[in-house]
Amino acid sequence: MACLLGLNLLLPLWRSRLSFSTIRVAGTPVVGIRHPVEIFLHPEKTIKYPFQIRLDDSLGNQATLWHVNGLPPGPGYIHGFWNPTKRGWVALGPLEALSRYPFGLARATMCLAQGAFVLVHPATALIQWDSLLKAIPWSSKNRRQQMVGSRVARPRPFAQEEFHAMRNFRPGDSPRLVHWRTSARKGLLIVREFEDPPNRELVLEFDPLETPEPYRESAISFVASFLHGWFQQGHGRLGIRLCGNSPLGLAGIPDLGTVNLVLDWLAEWTPGQQLWPTIQSHETEGPPVLRIGTNFDPAFVPSNQAETLILDFSRPETIGFWNMESVGSSS
Repeated sequence: MACLLGLNLLLPLWRSRLSFSTIRVAGTPVVGIRHPVEIFLHPEKTIKYPFQIRLDDSLGNQATLWHVNGLPPGPGYIHGFWNPTKRGWVALGPLEALSRYPFGLARATMCLAQGAFVLVHPATALIQWDSLLKAIPWSSKNRRQQMVGSRVARPRPFAQEEFHAMRNFRPGDSPRLVHWRTSARKGLLIVREFEDPPNRELVLEFDPLETPEPYRESAISFVASFLHGWFQQGHGRLGIRLCGNSPLGLAGIPDLGTVNLVLDWLAEWTPGQQLWPTIQSHETEGPPVLRIGTNFDPAFVPSNQAETLILDFSRPETIGFWNMESVGSSS
C-alpha cells in the first residue's frame, strides 16, 4: 500500500517533467531495412530515477525500447532503429514512457507523443543488370546502337577519351569494368566509370493486379529495385506506365525526385479500380517494353510482343536476374 501511495505521488511529478516530446523519422523508410528514429525530449527538471521509453507501430512490431537512467533538464535526443515490415502508410507510435520505480511492484505508463503516419517504400533487392539488359528485346534495327555506351555489355574496349573516374564496385556492376591493378593495390574492387551515358530507351509497364496475389509484393519490389538501379547506374531513358486507382504515366525520369514520386505510388498502391494512363501503346518504331505480369486484361495486351519482355513472377525460375531472397538489399 505504501508503494502504491508513493507511486501515485510520483506520477504527477514524472508527467510534469516529461511534458514535451516528439518522434522524428529522417528520410523515407524501406521495408526490411533498419531505419533510424530520433526521439526529442525536453524535461523541465532533472529526472533521477530510471524508466523506459517504448515505441511501437500499427503492425504490432515493437520499433524500439530505450532504457533511460534519468535525464538532465533541457532539450535532448535519444536514438534508435525501426525495422518496417510492410509498405504503405504505417502509424509509428504512440510513444510511451514506462516506470516500475521505486520497488518494481507496480508499473506506471504515460503517453509522451501520439503516433505519426509514415510512408514506407517497397523492399528492394539485387538485380543482375548484365543478364537483364541482354534479355530485353532491343529491335534488330537499333540493337547495336542500344548497346553502344553500355556499362555492362559492351564488346569492345572503352576508348581512352571516354574515361571519367574510378569508384568502388557496386552490386550489379559488370566484372568487365573492374580495374584489377587498382583493385589489387587498394584491397577492394574498383571499377572504371565513363562519361558517355547509354542511349537506350525503355518503357516500363506495370499493373499490380496482373500478377497473382501470392507473388504481387515480389513484383512491386522488383519494380522499386528496377527504378533504383536504372536511375543510379544511368542505363538510359525510361518511360513509366503504371495502372491503378491513380494511373501514372511519365515519358522520362529526369531526377531523383521523380524516382521518389514513382516509389511513393508503389508504396501507396492498393487493389481497386485499375486504370491505365491515357497513352496505352507505343509506336511501331518506339522503344521496347518491359511488362510485369501474367493475367493480362484482353483490352491491354502488349501491342508489340516481339519487342516486349514479359516478366511472370508466378514462375520465379524464369527470372534469373532477380534474387527474391535478397529482398531488403540495395539494388
